[in-house]
Amino acid sequence: MEKEVLSKHRKALMLFGTAHLFHVGSTAVGLYEKNYPAVTLVIADHVGFGNWTPLAKYNNEFEARMAPWPVPALVQDIKGTWLADLLDMTYSTGNVFFGMTDGGKLPAGSVKAKGTFSEIPVEAKSKFSGMADAYFYLGRRDLLLNEPTPAEIFLDKDYMAELQRRAAIMGEGPITDLVSPEKISERDSNPFFYDPDELNKVMQPLGVNTSQ
Repeated sequence: MEKEVLSKHRKALMLFGTAHLFHVGSTAVGLYEKNYPAVTLVIADHVGFGNWTPLAKYNNEFEARMAPWPVPALVQDIKGTWLADLLDMTYSTGNVFFGMTDGGKLPAGSVKAKGTFSEIPVEAKSKFSGMADAYFYLGRRDLLLNEPTPAEIFLDKDYMAELQRRAAIMGEGPITDLVSPEKISERDSNPFFYDPDELNKVMQPLGVNTSQ
């Protein structure tokens, strides 16, 4: 981005998981914004409110305010809006397994990794409205559909070998699930993007009880 786009005053469209593009220091955007500030529009997509948190049970109530919106809809400036306030209150990185202790709570600092990473992600301490500029709405959380894993992924031997290498290093957890035929089949059998039991499925191999 710095060498081929920004330094040459070009434009580019980046498609990544939003957490890799947030306006925070450790992301791709956060790193190059030190030299190229205020040139990137970060668009986050709606996947529900409060996912992975106790606030998830209020999602339908929160989403009711979006009922009149067309599908799709793009909110181009969320700062200072009720949407920004709601996102700041309910946003979760989903990385609750980072540095998880035996008690199932995020530590104040880094701890010994249990098949995952050992540090709290930077975005866990940041407000959503400061990390993204716009919001893309494709409908209610419960209506979003999951795309099955493409067959060419499994046929790419080099890619699968690399995933297996990383899974062996990481141990049990979400990375290992990416190379487990049983886990992949289970995930792809559900046509819906949102799985209310996803947190429990992720944490169970780590020996953490999410019902407490």
